Amino acid sequence: MPDFKMKLLQAREARWAFFSAQKQSFITFNLNIPGYPKTSPQIKTIFERVAAELGIFLELVFELKNYHRGQDEAGLYLYIPCPYPDLKLVKNILDEFERTHPSGRLLDIDVYNHQLDRITNNRFKKCFLCERQAQICIRNKNHTLSEVRATCEKQLASCLNQDLLAQKAYLALIKEASVDPKPGLVTRKSHHCHPDMDFFLLVKSALALRPGFAQMAKAENLAQIREVGLQMEQAMYQATNGINTHKGLIFLMGIAVCAVKYPDVSQAIKNICKNITQELQPNLKTHGAQIYQKYGFAGARGEAENGMPLVLQTGFKALTKYQKHLKNDDDVYTAVLTEIIARNNDTNLLYRGGLEKLKTVQKMALNIINQGFWSKAARLKYQELCTYCQKHNLSCGGAADMLALTIFFDKINLH
Repeated sequence: MPDFKMKLLQAREARWAFFSAQKQSFITFNLNIPGYPKTSPQIKTIFERVAAELGIFLELVFELKNYHRGQDEAGLYLYIPCPYPDLKLVKNILDEFERTHPSGRLLDIDVYNHQLDRITNNRFKKCFLCERQAQICIRNKNHTLSEVRATCEKQLASCLNQDLLAQKAYLALIKEASVDPKPGLVTRKSHHCHPDMDFFLLVKSALALRPGFAQMAKAENLAQIREVGLQMEQAMYQATNGINTHKGLIFLMGIAVCAVKYPDVSQAIKNICKNITQELQPNLKTHGAQIYQKYGFAGARGEAENGMPLVLQTGFKALTKYQKHLKNDDDVYTAVLTEIIARNNDTNLLYRGGLEKLKTVQKMALNIINQGFWSKAARLKYQELCTYCQKHNLSCGGAADMLALTIFFDKINLH
């Protein structure tokens, strides 16, 4: 046996000895690098980028924070303890992470139970060079090692030039979904007023939208944004079995991702969306058009036409204020959400409850703000707001979209 093959074998055996000694369920991550060597400066850069993103993702979705980073002759790897009870769900979500990631074919993420049984879902990795199953190509020797390695090197080079905006965008969607508690909205713990959804459905939807956000970043105008947006809607519906999880946010986040390449983001958004509220005519059979005709509130189109003031002014101002007083992310974001609710003529809430209930919710939110969100009295009032929305089947969906956008702009350091 060649010396390098012996070293690889010994390294893998040592890894498994370490994994076995932990006596717990776990996740592993490494890059799928054919041939030898398994590391290089380029490979290490890609590994560190994906490892950082995966760490954020696992903490957001499964609240996993601890991991072990290792390196041996078989390459770089992560070992992540996974006490989450439903390992099949973990595997399915991580398969979607792989599938939608721009470096997807390079990624190798596996889930094991405490008995070292690999969790499977009968999905197969594709070959680097063709659309066939990788194992079939390996078994039949359909491609030479030099061909596969060369293609791998090209993919690594391509990964170094990836735009991180799409990553920030889909993670902002997941972060908003994870915030708890929220009035009438899906959280990690409850579907609240959305019985057809849960937190993990929103995660799958956000992952499905990631490739589209990468395309949005290259768009130059509203027509191009909408063309990509229609494709993203189909990806969303496919991931959610026909449930509308993020349709409005596809439009708004797409505009945001497109606009950040300009020095004045708010003005860029205004330029992209000039006169867009003129589309809200009676013949447009949408909830937004119906609300506009009945109440005069322009919803997402109005927010975009005006340069997203609820995000770039209200959201950012609230973020600055509450980050000084509150340490926990969920507390900060629920406070920011409350500020947005108090000022947003939420068309989602209007459609469900009418003008009177919208005004009631806005008044309750303003009362919370006036008491100081960090006070005990304000926290009790916030719980009352959540209870009120649950009782009357009200969802502050428009405000949640504004929160996701605020998180996105904050994470790209626009704030």
